[in-house]
Amino acid sequence: MSIALMLVWPVIALQAGAAGGAPPASAPDRGTMAPPIRATSINGRRIDTGEADGEVLVIVFGAVGQTKTQLACRQVAEAMEPIEARRERCRWLLVLSRSSAIGDLDPLLAELPIRPVVVHDESREIFGAYHILVVPTAVVIDGSRRIVHRQAAMSGRFGDIVTDALAVALGRMSAEQFERRLHAPEEDPAAEAAAQRADRLVQFARRLAEQGQDALAELKFREAIDADPGAPEARLALGAFLLARGRADEAGAAFRAVMEDAPDSIEAQLGLAEACARSAPPDLQQAARLISAVLENAPEQARAHFVMGLIHEKRGEIAAAAASYRRSAELLLSETPTSDPPDHDDSR
Repeated sequence: MSIALMLVWPVIALQAGAAGGAPPASAPDRGTMAPPIRATSINGRRIDTGEADGEVLVIVFGAVGQTKTQLACRQVAEAMEPIEARRERCRWLLVLSRSSAIGDLDPLLAELPIRPVVVHDESREIFGAYHILVVPTAVVIDGSRRIVHRQAAMSGRFGDIVTDALAVALGRMSAEQFERRLHAPEEDPAAEAAAQRADRLVQFARRLAEQGQDALAELKFREAIDADPGAPEARLALGAFLLARGRADEAGAAFRAVMEDAPDSIEAQLGLAEACARSAPPDLQQAARLISAVLENAPEQARAHFVMGLIHEKRGEIAAAAASYRRSAELLLSETPTSDPPDHDDSR
């Protein structure tokens, strides 16, 4: 999904639960429904965060000209880069407490690899609905529009915490893992080094796989798992590698290992469902159960519709398979960048 910079103005009062849009007595709690934001861009595009459409949302509340806001935006952009590379559905809003000219935003946004939708909140309705007292503050919201976490940038771990909260919202980390990491003591240098080594091994393994060196690639994926056994990324990568090479049973084992620690991981559920569907003999009942759980929480997950099509195909339900494949293609096409003119010239 391409995330273009849009300068927007709130036009509809937030539904904050009190007469006249008054702010709540306290900040919305984790797990509660996020107050909706509805606005129109200057070129006529509508923004509505009130729909639970499976899209993850991160909102940064900040101020123009504030160094901490610029740093927070840079860290959020870095967290968003791998999400966009994986084409996962995630949108980023930057809510500013006062109006500013487009040129005034250039110093804030010039170096960001991924730019946010920018909203001016001069009336402070959005700030009030989210009970924002400190800027910058980031709020991460999952695809069902429930608040995952809110984090002020007063912490030196701001970027890591936002990255982890996004992983929870995207189903890549369990809530329990997030809590442990959130309240963990300062990072052990040895553990950090192990995580970095595992990440390098995964990237190396992927390059080897692209070059057709499958045996060596598999060895490096497994070395990555050994280097950092608690991290899911290496197991997910190994599972995807094995699945692509027709080794569905082995791939399923890798995805099951991830789900033992992160049962809500959407990527692990999708991988295991496809592995079940492609195994010999296929376990279509388990595959369908996993996909139904994913679609219940993320009805616009393109891969989920593709795997459901595979399940229907293997059952001989050709019309249903075609419908699921078609829906998957429609969702993928909807994420393709359009030729609409941007609201801000970020071509520099």
